[in-house]
Amino acid sequence: MMTKINFKTSPQISKNMKLQSHGKSKTEDFLAHTLWNEGIRYRRNYKALPGKPDIAITKYKIAIFVDGEFWHGFNWKEKKKRIKRNRSYWIPKIEKNKIRD
Repeated sequence: MMTKINFKTSPQISKNMKLQSHGKSKTEDFLAHTLWNEGIRYRRNYKALPGKPDIAITKYKIAIFVDGEFWHGFNWKEKKKRIKRNRSYWIPKIEKNKIRD
């Protein structure tokens, strides 16, 4: 059984995250081009849906979020050692992401 964990962020952190521009990642581009070549039409960063998914296939009501592996703690024991700046913020942040996921 999974327990729901509430994560609270300060208004300043929320404001900073909203100001981040959303760039296309290589993974997102690859997925988008593959879908298009297969004849599946989609919309990118579809604002009409909650969370603004990276790719939305509206015909089939599918929302796809493409997240980088670093932010979700893939190979965390090794990558944790390489964080040089603001360790006191990023290590707990990514560990919370892992719990949430």
